[in-house]
Amino acid sequence: MIIKEKNLDDILKVNCDKEGIEKASRIISDGGIVVFPTDTVYGIGCDPYNKKSVQKIYEIKSRSIVKSLPVLTYSKETAKKIAHFDKITEKIADKFWPGALTMILKIKDKKIKESLNLEDKIAIRV
Repeated sequence: MIIKEKNLDDILKVNCDKEGIEKASRIISDGGIVVFPTDTVYGIGCDPYNKKSVQKIYEIKSRSIVKSLPVLTYSKETAKKIAHFDKITEKIADKFWPGALTMILKIKDKKIKESLNLEDKIAIRV
């Protein structure tokens, strides 16, 4: 796991163990950025409720603000706090999550909608 602290020039590598995950969590809570392995690619993460952190990811990726960012969550329960699920999406999530499936769902969480500058849908994955 590679962690970018508040200064984008500062890079710290930590192990994917309990101590490393706790360090990453603190950095995210403080507005920092983390780079981490997923089951398919490396992810770049931050607190999705922190507009400044989200902006840092756009800068790091040189990505246009009109291209939205997906949200990775710890669990389906967390995802359900952010997005609306119906019976079909619930079954799909149960079958494929955690895993390499990103679903596009209607946003439930107004704060994340604002911080990510989204319209009415969000890309979400566990």
